Parts: sequence; C-alpha cells; structure tokens
Amino acid sequence: MPGGPVMVRVLDSGLGSFEILCSSGVAERTTRLADGQDVASWYATGPWREWRQPARDGAAAAGPGDDILLASFGTEFLQRAHETVIPLLGRPDGNGAPALTSAMGELRERLHARLDVLGVHLGTDGPADVIVTSPGAESTSFNYAERRYMGLHIDQHDGLPLARRGQARRICLVNVGWQHRYVQVYPHHVMDLCHAIGITPGLDDQVPPSREVTARYFAAHRDAGILRVRIEPGSGYLLNAQDLVHDGAAPDGNAPAVAFHSMGTLEASPGNQKQEPRAISRAG
Repeated sequence: MPGGPVMVRVLDSGLGSFEILCSSGVAERTTRLADGQDVASWYATGPWREWRQPARDGAAAAGPGDDILLASFGTEFLQRAHETVIPLLGRPDGNGAPALTSAMGELRERLHARLDVLGVHLGTDGPADVIVTSPGAESTSFNYAERRYMGLHIDQHDGLPLARRGQARRICLVNVGWQHRYVQVYPHHVMDLCHAIGITPGLDDQVPPSREVTARYFAAHRDAGILRVRIEPGSGYLLNAQDLVHDGAAPDGNAPAVAFHSMGTLEASPGNQKQEPRAISRAG
C-alpha cells in the first residue's frame, strides 16, 4: 500500500492495554432503500486474528495527528456521564434539552482537559453529541437520509476534497455505556486507497466521492484487514474519520451502546475557541 499504514498509539499506557484484532477481509451487502434503489455496504468479516503493529518506517513517520490514538478517560469521567448526561437522554416531555446541553458542555470540558493532560490539544470548533445504539448492532453509523446503517465508510463533515482530508477536524469518542463496544478502522489514508486503484485526485477535486473510492477499493481488495479495537467503558479514541475508513459495533446484551463525541481541529497548543455543543441523542 503506498504511504504505509497509519499507526495506532495508546496515550496513557502500552498498546497491549487494548484488545486489537484484524479481520480476514471484507464482504459486500446490499440494502434496498425506500425508493427501490439498491445501495452497497461493506463489513469486516472473520475469523478475527491477532494483530501486531508494524514498525513505523520513514514513509509513515508523520506527525501524531495522523495516528489512531487510544486512551482511558477514567472512572470519574464515566461516572459523571452517568450522573449528568445519560439521565437526560430521550426524555419524553422534551424539556430536557437545556439541561442536556449544559451537562454535555461540562462533560466536554472534562474530555478536553484529559486530552490536554495527555498532550493532545483538540479544538472545540466542532459539535459534540451523544449517540445511542441498540445492542448487537453490527454498525453504529446511521445514514438518516437513506434510513440505513452504513457499514464501513469515510465521513465528510468538512466537505474537503480527498487530497486534503488530512486537514479535516478530528473526532474523539468516549464509551460512556455499560459494556464494551468496538471501533473498526482500516489504517490507510483515503489517498492511499485512491492510488491503489489507479486514481489521483487533484488538490481541489471533489470527485470521485469517498463512497465510490471505498467501494472500488474493497471490491478489488476483499482481503483487506480491518482493525477491531475493543473500547471499554471510560475509554475512547481519537482519529481522522474523514480520512480513514471506519465504523463502530455494539456487542449483544441488554444495554444500549452510548458514546460521547467531540469534534474539533487538532491544534499545536490548547485551543481557546468556545462553542456550545449540540445536544443530540441518536437512537439506532
């Protein structure tokens, strides 16, 4: 693969503190939308095997902003989420929005303070939200326009051309649910996928869309090894979801998966931007 893999790094302990497995490949599934259109999705397939981090070579020796970062945010962070945010989700009277916005703002401050301690300075120039997913979900990414779970995909919140996805805002997710969940990620930049299938988008080219790149790449590389990282309650990750193919998954059980998200620009020093978080609870 041109450019080498994106590295995985644990900020507050060794790599062995997280269970990381690799898929045997990917498989395509077709979903029929309400308008009769068939849409393809891609999912990682087992059996899952042990994964070992490759050595970081010169081609992959980019800054930490290119890495997939893992960390623990602590039991106090998890407890605070259960005390303040989770009780306000899905209130039938609809009167919890102001309180939820306030609670999410306070939890976001804790998240960013923890990142600062770990040496990662994430701006608050993007939204924060809470996403609730049913237990046993193979995908946690719901496409509201198409009314379906997306499977492996690349986000496009900032609308950047493929060649400039490295400039996109990062997403930090912390598991604030009751049991573990997974993040699945293909550790290669979208431009490396493009080059592997003979595409060289220009700096301002908006085509092909990332969905097409993902589909064409996986169709030609069905043995692509997708990493599956187990995220325990109180732990989380930070990555460039607009540059890396990724998805989430929730294990079977009686409790839904609950994740707290914060998006922002990865900065060289702590940001001083302030923006009220959007209070969003998405049930899947």
